[in-house]
Amino acid sequence: MNWMPKKLKLKKDFVIPKGTEFECIDGNKTEWINGNYEANLALNNDNTMRIVVNTDTLPRDKFEVVED
Repeated sequence: MNWMPKKLKLKKDFVIPKGTEFECIDGNKTEWINGNYEANLALNNDNTMRIVVNTDTLPRDKFEVVED
């Protein structure tokens, strides 16, 4: 996709299926690439989950563009 919104907003609830595996990553190797958008979700008082989406392959019917 060749569009660069300021923010993306989910149009519907996002459900993570039971059994989804999360791999360990090296925290020192985070790269910020133009076209990647992230959201941090609180799991409890001590943990968050970071979700990163890329507009190159993002289905536009799942997200809407939000301008400030």
